[in-house]
Order: sequence, then structure tokens, then C-alpha cells
Amino acid sequence: MLLSTGRVWFLEHPWSRDMDIEDIAHALSHLCRFGGHCREFYSVAQHCVLAYREAKRMNLSKRGRRAVLLHDASEAYLVDVPRPLKFLLPKYREMETVLQCLVASRFQTTYPHPPYVTSIDDRMLVTEQAALMPPSPAYLPDVEPFGILIGSWGPEVAKACFLEAYNECKET
Repeated sequence: MLLSTGRVWFLEHPWSRDMDIEDIAHALSHLCRFGGHCREFYSVAQHCVLAYREAKRMNLSKRGRRAVLLHDASEAYLVDVPRPLKFLLPKYREMETVLQCLVASRFQTTYPHPPYVTSIDDRMLVTEQAALMPPSPAYLPDVEPFGILIGSWGPEVAKACFLEAYNECKET
């Protein structure tokens, strides 16, 4: 697979050393959440940045914030698959696990994701569902949304914000 930086990615034989934050930011900024069914374009990169900002408000460590920011990084190579469909695709989930382990190794995070990553991700999901999807029953009715407003960022803004967040929390 040819990547945005000109690198070639071998999905059958992935290596963490071949992962580049530029490729991840670019791809995630062009992937629409909710399988493209939201009212306006809303990228996976924007989702990750907003989740990162919540982690920052919670005073998580740099490593913790980086784990939140990169929790969907595998989707840069696999694309975003909505949760209900993902549960029907065991091979996708297997590949996602392999890639998330490589992300953890390459960018010094933890996989499986710590509970705070899942909690922030779930809260972002219900926040996004309320803001971006037609009215419907809550997917996670017992999860409290964040008190934030969500507007659509274009891919260029989402990519820039993603890279800015990464630079704030990367190991120096």
C-alpha cells in the first residue's frame, strides 16, 4: 500500500519502524467517522485530538495523553470500521491488535489500551453521536458525554492539530 509520505506499507508483514506520525496524521485526517454517515465531515484525527484534549484536561501524563491520541492509529493502515461492523470482522480485529501493538512499540504507549483510554473514547463516542448523528437511541446509554461543542474541521486543520498534539506529548 502506498502511503502519503511515499513509503510503501506491507500489511502482511508490518514493522513498527515503518510507522510514521505524518502518515498516521494524514490518513486519519481524511477518514470520516461513523462510516461517513454523520451530518458533516468529521475525521478520525479530529476525534483523536478532541479525546487528547480531554485527557490533557484530566492531567494525564504525556505517555497517557499519547496513548489517547494514538488509540485509533491502526486505522491509518486499516481504515475506520464502525464498532457494530468491527465485531463481525474477526480478521480485522486481529490485524487491528497487531498494528496497535506495533503503535505501542513505536510510539511508547501501552496496548491493550488502559481503562482511561477506553473511557475517554466511549465518552467521545456519545458526545459525537449527539452532535453529529441524527437523533437515535444512545449507543452507550450509561456513558456521560463530554460537555464540548463539536464542529467540523477540514482535513488540513485536523492533520495540523493532530501533529501539534503529538509534538506536545512525544518523548523528547
